Amino acid sequence: LARFGQRIREVPSLRVRALATNTVRQLRSPQAFLMPAETALGHAIEVVSGREEARLIYLGVAHAQPPKPDQRRLVIDIGGGSTEFIIGRGFQTLERESLQAGCIASTRRFFPGGK
Repeated sequence: LARFGQRIREVPSLRVRALATNTVRQLRSPQAFLMPAETALGHAIEVVSGREEARLIYLGVAHAQPPKPDQRRLVIDIGGGSTEFIIGRGFQTLERESLQAGCIASTRRFFPGGK
C-alpha cells in the first residue's frame, strides 16, 4: 500500500475511491487494519457491504463488455472470502447477493491443512 500510496498521494481525494471488501468486513477490529492502511495509502478506505461490492463488480463487467439492449446476464465473482452473484440488464443490477464462500474460505473449510 505504501508504494501504491506514493503514486497516488498527489491525486485529490475526490478522485480516489479506495475500497475494502469481505476480508476487512470479517475482521474483529477493522480499524486496526484501516488506520495504518489509510496512512500508507494517503487516502481514506471505504468498507463496502457485500451487496455494494456485487453492484460495483457488475458495473465493471458491464462497462468492460457492454451488454446488448435488454440482454440479461449473470456475473459471478469468486473472491478469496466471498462470492458475488449478480443478475443484471444493461447497466442495472436486478438481483445481487454476496455469499461467504470464497476460494480461500472454501479451501480452509473443505481441505484443512491444505490437503
